[in-house]
Amino acid sequence: MAEFWLIAAGAGTIAVGDQLHQVIAGDIVYTPASVEHDIIDVTDELRIFWLSAPIPAGGSGAHLHRTPNLAVKHPVPVATRHA
Repeated sequence: MAEFWLIAAGAGTIAVGDQLHQVIAGDIVYTPASVEHDIIDVTDELRIFWLSAPIPAGGSGAHLHRTPNLAVKHPVPVATRHA
């Protein structure tokens, strides 16, 4: 399942795949389905709300835009589609 994490309080480091992300209160983290993820370090006690959702059959779990020019202003990493 894909997950969204809302960092409600605190600060720390989260690994998503092979990338590390410093997070603070107010951040939202997206973890694609089948990608390893974990809390690596806590620098200020974290309070996190998780939302998980199954990806529908045929879905990629990637961020979509109607046209490529709309995506330019939103540098969102897109998960690699697995066959």
